[in-house]
Amino acid sequence: MAAPKGTSRLMSELKSRIMTPATTSHYEVYFLAPDRVKDTIQGSRYKLNISSDTQLLIALSCTDTTLPGSSFMTHEVTNDIQGVTEQHVYRRSYDNRMDFTFMVDRNYSILRFFEGWMAGITNEDKNSFDPTDKGSRYLVKFPEHYQADYISITKFEKDVDRSDEQTQLQYTLIGAYPIAINSTPITYESSEILKTTVTMSFIRYTVQSTGSAAPPKSDPLQDADIVGQSQIGPNQTKTEFMLPNGNIVEQISSFGSSITTVSDTSSRGFR
Repeated sequence: MAAPKGTSRLMSELKSRIMTPATTSHYEVYFLAPDRVKDTIQGSRYKLNISSDTQLLIALSCTDTTLPGSSFMTHEVTNDIQGVTEQHVYRRSYDNRMDFTFMVDRNYSILRFFEGWMAGITNEDKNSFDPTDKGSRYLVKFPEHYQADYISITKFEKDVDRSDEQTQLQYTLIGAYPIAINSTPITYESSEILKTTVTMSFIRYTVQSTGSAAPPKSDPLQDADIVGQSQIGPNQTKTEFMLPNGNIVEQISSFGSSITTVSDTSSRGFR
C-alpha cells in the first residue's frame, strides 16, 4: 500500500485534532497496603488508621510521579537476508522501579504509612524486635505477604466527564512494594512544604483504557413539546418547549449550535 500524498488541512480540522493535547497535571494514584503489613502500620509504633480518608490523603498528596514504560529485548540476526542485519524480539522488559513524591501532612501520615509498610516487611513491630538493640535481628516476610495486589495510576484530563469516549488510562503495578524512602532535607532556613520521595519496586504493569464513570447526560428536551418558534436574527432561531412539569424552556440555535435557557413560567400563565 502506497503512503498517502501530502495534502492541505483546514484550520478547523487542525484545531479539532491537535489543539487539545493531554496535560501532565491530571492524574490520581491509589495505594493499597497488603493485609499482612497493615497490622504494623496501625500498630503501637506508627498508629496510623488506614481508613478511606487516609487512602484519599495519600492519593491527593502525590505531587510527582511517572507513567511506567517498557521495552523489547532483541537478538541480532545476520545473513538471513544478504547484507541485512535484523533485530528480532524475544522478550518484553518492564521498568521495575518508580518514584512517587508526596507532600507530607502535619500528622506525618505519609511517612508513617510507608515507614510502617517497610517495617512490616521485616516484622519490626513484633515484641521480640528491639530497634535500639545493636544486636537485634529481624525476619523478612515472604514476597506475597508484603507485595501489594495492585497500585494504580489513573491518567485523565480536566474534561474527564466526557461520556462518549475512552477518557482514562489506568496503569496497574503488579507486585509493588516500597523499596526505598529517600532522605528528606530539613533546614532552619525559609520554610517550604515538606516532601518525601518513595521508590516502589514492581514486577510488571498492565494498562487499560476506560471511560468516564459519569453517566451519559440525557437530553432535557426529549419529552418536551414545541409550543412556539420564531426567527430572532439572520441566522438565529428561537424555539420554545414545554416540559412535562409545565416549565417553558427556550432554545436558541445558531449555525448548528444551541443555547438552552429556562424561562419564568409564571409570566406565561402556566401553573
